[in-house]
Amino acid sequence: MAIEQGNLYRHDFGPRQNHLQEGPRPVVVVQTDVLNKMEGYSNVIVVPITTKQKQSPTYASIQPSADNGLRQTSWAIANQIFTMDKEELKDSLGKVSKEELYAIKQALKLCLAI
Repeated sequence: MAIEQGNLYRHDFGPRQNHLQEGPRPVVVVQTDVLNKMEGYSNVIVVPITTKQKQSPTYASIQPSADNGLRQTSWAIANQIFTMDKEELKDSLGKVSKEELYAIKQALKLCLAI
């Protein structure tokens, strides 16, 4: 499986813990492709996707398209960054647009002050 930044996958977060995401939902890969392609590197950094809009600069909009496999307008939640094993990524959904990936990166920069 060739994992690339901007790819969308389905992941099951399991039962709710605190204010974190729960259950099966899409996630977007935000990790750089340098690490995604590194032999023997089994981790991947993702952010979850929600369909519940929140007025926050840490939420980046993603419009449904044939390229990303989403059925309704969704938001990448940049303030909930997860690192997981690549094997936990299930069901490739597609890829966000370059513009949407840029918006997600901008939200991450705000969250991380970089």
